[in-house]
Amino acid sequence: QAATGVTSTALGTITTTAGANSGTVSGAVGISVTGTGAVSLAGAIDTTGAANTGGAASVGGQVDIATANGAVAVGAITTDGGVGTGFAGGNAAAINVTAADTATGHSYDITLNGLLSAVGGSGSGTGTSSVVTLLADNSIVDGNTTANNISALEADLTATEGAIGTVADPLETAVSTLVASGATGLTIANTGNVTVTLTAASGIATLTNTGTLGTGGSWSANEFAVDATGTITIGNSVTVDTDGIALTSSGGAVVLHAGLVTGGAAVGDVQIQAATGVTSTALGTITTTA
Repeated sequence: QAATGVTSTALGTITTTAGANSGTVSGAVGISVTGTGAVSLAGAIDTTGAANTGGAASVGGQVDIATANGAVAVGAITTDGGVGTGFAGGNAAAINVTAADTATGHSYDITLNGLLSAVGGSGSGTGTSSVVTLLADNSIVDGNTTANNISALEADLTATEGAIGTVADPLETAVSTLVASGATGLTIANTGNVTVTLTAASGIATLTNTGTLGTGGSWSANEFAVDATGTITIGNSVTVDTDGIALTSSGGAVVLHAGLVTGGAAVGDVQIQAATGVTSTALGTITTTA
């Protein structure tokens, strides 16, 4: 804990992995700045669970990073479960990162310069992966170009005043549940079958997915552009208030169990394209009334 900032170079790594075959949970890491100041970590954090050849592998250690009034930039963070040889893999631990703002007129980002990994360990049974939660006062920024940013069971992402990713550099994820809210928009590329909830209060929500895609909650934005290689299933309402809705499945179907609405001042169209079919139930309405 520090009053004005925490920094590390690439050599300033933190490793808390428990002893091999111990069955002990790896150590947690907590980093916080209580006053005005940033967290800037070039050094990796590794709390991977210990491997085990005589029993279930160890659980990873949780990582919590927070500022009271400042930006956060991190390199690689790994909270994976340990590897079990002939036994169950260890469970992963959560990663929580917050860049807060207590002063007027400031905007603080979270920048990901490495992979945040919270994946269950391999073994006779795979350990349970965990959740990565990012809460930024301003934007969530992809700092490692085209490399993956998050591997986990779930990513909960909030950019309170800014955006998540950009058109030029989307945030790359590999999760099965994605909850993303970007005030001025979001651009995310996910790998794997996924359930998604998207919100962009005053921007465009763009999501590309390698795999199937379903809704986990209602979606709202100025505009949606969603592409998936697998089937897209809309089970919750999708609403835009400025432009249109575009749903494209390059290798599957599009199935509507809930309504698509371009309401308010929206002037955009609804465009649906699928490789193998488009179907809707009675609740899968499409409304484009100005």
